Amino acid sequence: MESERVTPIIKAPAAAGPDQGALYAAGFNRLMSAGHGLIDDCQAVGVEMLAFWQSRLKEGLATGQHLLECDSAEGAMEVQLDFAKAAIQAYVDQSIKIGDLASRSLARMCEPVKPAPSETTALAA
Repeated sequence: MESERVTPIIKAPAAAGPDQGALYAAGFNRLMSAGHGLIDDCQAVGVEMLAFWQSRLKEGLATGQHLLECDSAEGAMEVQLDFAKAAIQAYVDQSIKIGDLASRSLARMCEPVKPAPSETTALAA
C-alpha cells in the first residue's frame, strides 16, 4: 500500500530501437574519426616545428663557429648580417608552412559530414 502513494520523479527512458543505437554508434564513430584527424594534424605540426628548431640550432652553432674564425669586426658583422637575413627568411618560410598545415586541418574539420547509407534509412524511418 505504501508503494502506491509514491510517484516516480524520473520516468524510465523509452526503449531505443536498433536504428537509434546505430545512429548513436555512427555519430560516435564520426566524432572519433574527427578527433584522430585532429591529433594527426597536431602531430604533423609538432614534427615540422621540431625539424625547424633543430635546423635553427645547427645554423646558430655554425654561425657561432664562423664568428670565432673571423679576424676583423667587419668580417664578424658580415657573418652576423648573413645569419640574420637567413634566420628571418627561415622564420617566414616556416610560418607559411605552419599556416598551410593549420588551414588544411581546419578545412578538413569544417567539411560537411556525409551520413552513411544506414544512417539515412534510419533517419527516414
